[in-house]
Amino acid sequence: TVPLMRLSLSVIIPAVLVSATFFFLTIRLAVRSQRARVTTGSEGLVGEEGIARENIGPDGGTVLIHGELWSAYAEERIQAGSPIVIRSVKGLRVKVVKKPIS
Repeated sequence: TVPLMRLSLSVIIPAVLVSATFFFLTIRLAVRSQRARVTTGSEGLVGEEGIARENIGPDGGTVLIHGELWSAYAEERIQAGSPIVIRSVKGLRVKVVKKPIS
């Protein structure tokens, strides 16, 4: 081999370290984003808290969540002004329960 055509270890080692660090950080961020809680769409609403704007029962009512009015229903009667928690979403209706007092 020709000595001038070889790469020095002082070039190879830093290049490998920079590449390995880049890929390690990229994979770490990808795994973290896959494990993160859903924050958008109907899945992101489940577990969110809001306020009952009207009396809510099986026949329905409205709730305020993040400044938005949603059509809601509940298995139990919930009085207007009570804090609520979303349990499920079907289309544009949410099923709510009264927030337990901690």
